[in-house]
Amino acid sequence: MLLPADAAEWSESDLRRALVHELEHVRRGDWALLLAARATCAAFWFHPLMWRALRQMGLEAERACDDAVVQEMEMTDYATQLVTLARHLGASVEPCHRALADAQAEGASIDVVYGAAQAVPGPLFTFAAYLGVVVKGPANGIAGAAMGLIGVFLPGMLILLTQIVWIPFWAAGVINGIGHFFGYRSWDVPAPDASRNIVPIGILIGGEELHNNHHAFPASARFSVKWFEFDLGWGYIRILESLGLATVKKVAPRPRFASPKPAADYDTLYAVIANRYDVLSRYAKSMQRTYAEEMQRLRHWSPGDAEVLRSLKRALLRGQALAGAEKTHLTEALKKSRALSTLVAMRQELGSLWGRSNASKEQLLRQLQDWCHRAETSGVASLVDFSRRLRSYAVA
Repeated sequence: MLLPADAAEWSESDLRRALVHELEHVRRGDWALLLAARATCAAFWFHPLMWRALRQMGLEAERACDDAVVQEMEMTDYATQLVTLARHLGASVEPCHRALADAQAEGASIDVVYGAAQAVPGPLFTFAAYLGVVVKGPANGIAGAAMGLIGVFLPGMLILLTQIVWIPFWAAGVINGIGHFFGYRSWDVPAPDASRNIVPIGILIGGEELHNNHHAFPASARFSVKWFEFDLGWGYIRILESLGLATVKKVAPRPRFASPKPAADYDTLYAVIANRYDVLSRYAKSMQRTYAEEMQRLRHWSPGDAEVLRSLKRALLRGQALAGAEKTHLTEALKKSRALSTLVAMRQELGSLWGRSNASKEQLLRQLQDWCHRAETSGVASLVDFSRRLRSYAVA
């Protein structure tokens, strides 16, 4: 247990109060809590609220130990000891301590003096006292006020400068760099978009790690869509919303399904367009069964074409754009498989449903109904099943 150098000159009652205070820290296990808090701050050092929470935790721990002392000893004596101890920490803030001592001498309320003495070890005083010791400026009111102002504004300025450097780093380097190169794609946003979800847990940059989700639903206030994804920014928004400080205007749609309708109607059309990325994702999954069947057949009759389809499996199933020799090879290989060729062509037609910005809703509805009819008479089992699934999309 560490005490000030002049503790040897303290009275027995002062030593007892100090020991009671420090032993209360031991009993509460404050060392473990503060160690965990500092480790958290080390991980999230860029987040200003983490440091504010750490300072507040330390202050509340000191207050709790002070309360343990005054339950056993005289409050006035302890308040005097706190003020006297604070005076030795920095000459530049002496006016603040003198005001506390004068308030006590003039008969102020014991609770007022004790409360003021408790406020002395706060973040502002600690930082200003440190500056006073380092700078060793003149002990006057102007110097004390200057140290206080620096203690208030310097941390904020440092945080601001960090943010000025931090934002371009994450925006240009991580989001627009790594977020278009590394990770997984939940949604097949049309080319040339190459956005990816870097990791499913978005805590470092407020959920922007889920960059593919953001590109798929740019107007959504929530970036997490899958059950295993987490968006820290969405948590902040929900807290602000509960306090009446924010209003959520739009989130990514979640598909709803009903019994398949005999024919697609306007509600079906609206639901399909609103959930177009979910439609494409389910379409890719429906192709996998036909792909496996055709690969087994082509390995026997046309091994070369089977190898081409195997090497381009991801582009084939996800509808990724190809160019040059790869596009030519895929086109030639699809000529050997009527089922896969039909699935690829029908996917392109389905995508044009929400890509025709100048078409009326009547034209789009007729196009969707015609697509479903041709899909169900194509003779491709996976396409027939998908068409029935498409007619079951419902308005949320």
